[in-house]
Amino acid sequence: MVRPFRKLLVRMHHKAMEKYEDSRGSDTFLQVNGKLQYLRIDPLRGVPVPRSQIPDKYKDLGVNNLFKIAVSDSISVIYTVGSNENEIIALILDFLDNRELNEIFSRNF
Repeated sequence: MVRPFRKLLVRMHHKAMEKYEDSRGSDTFLQVNGKLQYLRIDPLRGVPVPRSQIPDKYKDLGVNNLFKIAVSDSISVIYTVGSNENEIIALILDFLDNRELNEIFSRNF
């Protein structure tokens, strides 16, 4: 049986949405929008985080896969990908600067 085409959606966790809204009008906001367009085309485009290195703050949300995509030299988007019968969803969990990224993951990607 041929599987019907599934919609690709990008959604944001409410905490990520707050950071996104706070950056409105900045260069970072424009760069984030560009990366979100990439995710709408290919949600697996980011760098996968090994399961053993997924921080507890994301595991507590029920995340079992995690990706990082650089927005600029100093900002990265952290997201997970899930699906159901009709949709593939990239859920943006966080926008992190390099300092936050290193604190949360205890290493550079």
